[in-house]
This record gives sequence, C-alpha cells and structure tokens, in this order.
Amino acid sequence: MIELRGYQKEAIKNLSIPVFVTSSNEEAPAVAELIKDIKSASKTQFVPNGKGDHGSKVLWKTSPDHKEYWMALLMFFTKLK
Repeated sequence: MIELRGYQKEAIKNLSIPVFVTSSNEEAPAVAELIKDIKSASKTQFVPNGKGDHGSKVLWKTSPDHKEYWMALLMFFTKLK
C-alpha cells in the first residue's frame, strides 16, 4: 500500500495538464485519494482488472497485465488534442 503525504497532494492539486495515473488494484484507493483534487480537465485513473503491479514494469512484456495497461495508456493518448 502506498503512503500518502500531505505535500504530495498539495504539490499536484493545481495541475492543469492531462494526467494519467495507474497502480495495482491494492493501491487504487490511495491513488484515487491522492489525485481527487487535481484540477486537470483530462484526468484518468486506470485500475487493472487483474492484481496489477507498481511502477513502469507494468508495461514490460513480462508483466501479466501489460496489455491491459498499454491499452489504457493508448486510449488516454487518443483523447488528447
């Protein structure tokens, strides 16, 4: 489980750029709390159907859920103008 610190939420709350965040299933509630105050009009949180994992390794071919993460990321990119 990730540990939230107040300065993290404060540092990102005024983001106005597109934001894509993901995590493992276990981390998803804490990540949702972390990003809830981000002001970006384009904010996406992806939660995998499977267990998922933490970090960029979710995109590696050796990760069981890599295709799901890639699809979510590519769909996010297609929404950008």
